[in-house]
Amino acid sequence: MKTGWKRLNVSDAFIFDQDLQAIRSRTQTERSRIFFWHATLPPNDHPELLLPVNPLIVDCKPFVGALQTGCKRLSDFTTNRFREACQDHTQSPLVPLPLQAKQWRLFWAFPIHHTSQNIWYWAILNSLSCQYTLHSRAPTIFVTPNCPICLSEVGTLSHFLYQCPQKWTVWETAWIKYFGLSPSTFDIHRALFSLEIPDHPSPVFHVHPCQITSSIILALWRTQWSFIFDNRTFQTSSINSKIDALVSHLSSDLNLT
Repeated sequence: MKTGWKRLNVSDAFIFDQDLQAIRSRTQTERSRIFFWHATLPPNDHPELLLPVNPLIVDCKPFVGALQTGCKRLSDFTTNRFREACQDHTQSPLVPLPLQAKQWRLFWAFPIHHTSQNIWYWAILNSLSCQYTLHSRAPTIFVTPNCPICLSEVGTLSHFLYQCPQKWTVWETAWIKYFGLSPSTFDIHRALFSLEIPDHPSPVFHVHPCQITSSIILALWRTQWSFIFDNRTFQTSSINSKIDALVSHLSSDLNLT
């Protein structure tokens, strides 16, 4: 028995007729609930079986058809398919492609802190709680999709990670300091989502290139949520100091090993 039918009461379908002194089926006008008659959902193999539409019976065929679910059978039209069909895919930001198997092996071999590796991992899978995602899932709580830091642009995953002007300043400063390169947004995107990180950091810093990138990710992550939950200011100079401390700590660990 389908879950929806389990919640129906006997009184929803039957009534005791005082005149007949017997139990009989309710007529359409006596039904106490609004039913979505399943026969009206696609496919329309037997249109002759359709009941006349009245205020108590809702014909869902135009509604479901407009969703373009691609379901050939009624049993395929699940609640998950319904939610997916209701999403506005035209407004969703582009999702980066996941890594290949060889790249995943490289990623899990990175000598970085497990916290930053976890954040980086969920970023690659497009599963971080950026403002755009939070707004789409709970619009009454997160009333705007705009970035809470710059307030001017939609907080997509890329914006959350590096495209926000304040965060971009952090990336640019750190990239120049540790790699001696002035990055473009494409350079940072490739470093995060394709693991194409510059091979040779400045010889002054004895660290692996991935450790520099992971330190930037972790410092920005911690500052982001301190800003959200603790109302702390988002200062780029302070973030770069945190990056230096993380890199120094990783450098010491690397030298010990």
